[in-house]
Amino acid sequence: MRAPTPLQMDDYIQIFDTCFVFMGTGLAYLHQQKSTQTLQIDIERKRIHRKTLIENIHIQIPSGEFVLVLDGSGAGKTTFMNAVLGTRKAKGKILLNRLDLYAHFHEMKQKIGYVPQFSLVRENETVENALIDAAKLKLPPDVTEEALTKRVNEILAMLALESHRNKLFSNLSGGQKKRVSVAMEAVSDPSLFFLDEPDSGLDGGNGRNLMEILHGIALQDKIVMTITYAPNNAQDLFTKVIVLAKSEKDGIGRLAFYGTVNEVLEFFEVETLQEIILRINPVDEGGEARADEYIMRYELWKKGKEEHYA
Repeated sequence: MRAPTPLQMDDYIQIFDTCFVFMGTGLAYLHQQKSTQTLQIDIERKRIHRKTLIENIHIQIPSGEFVLVLDGSGAGKTTFMNAVLGTRKAKGKILLNRLDLYAHFHEMKQKIGYVPQFSLVRENETVENALIDAAKLKLPPDVTEEALTKRVNEILAMLALESHRNKLFSNLSGGQKKRVSVAMEAVSDPSLFFLDEPDSGLDGGNGRNLMEILHGIALQDKIVMTITYAPNNAQDLFTKVIVLAKSEKDGIGRLAFYGTVNEVLEFFEVETLQEIILRINPVDEGGEARADEYIMRYELWKKGKEEHYA
């Protein structure tokens, strides 16, 4: 049993679905109901070595969304990703379920699952043991062996890995390895998933299958955000699209669109998501160099939409 710990201002406590924040003289609380999870991204700017990489990115994403992050050349997707995950803070706020990720990162990081492009699983480890190790690391320290085993079995079933549980990671196919990487993050039941090119190196069929699984995870009251360079393969699965574009005037990455797939295709006057990159990339990379045009047009489009629903 742990010894009592004095509360400090802004300390964050979570008991089941209720979050408490110590305000100095008392506790403020927020009861989190199902289907009310939100991610609020308010990035004013992110600078590295006095150079502004991205700025003015304001997005609100409710649960149940499968979000594609599409970026033009040098638009700052990695900077954006790190800012949203809280690993490299930007000037601004990232609110997950109304709580400030930057202010409460240590307590809230278990609510975030990040799947990098390259797997971190040891090649000589079985799928089941890899998930057990991940569960022991990510689940509360007082979780029972029975509960841990149940959770691992649930994730194996969810990611279609039951028949591979005793296989060495090195003996899996590329698609199976990607699913194991997702499973290791899913074991803690995070509210937000961020995946960096999860379909990289996969053929069209395996890439599509993985995207279908991710879409299914999003429907379980989650927010799933992914970067991919084969967006057309899952165009019908994404529910929202974020487009980042690098201004040719000052070299800063800005928001060029956020909305549904149908809205983004109409906005850029294209038939496929891949064509959007051609609209905003510079001429020397085979693009039309229209990034600044679309950044400005999006501000007007967003303003008109807000006034329509006001």
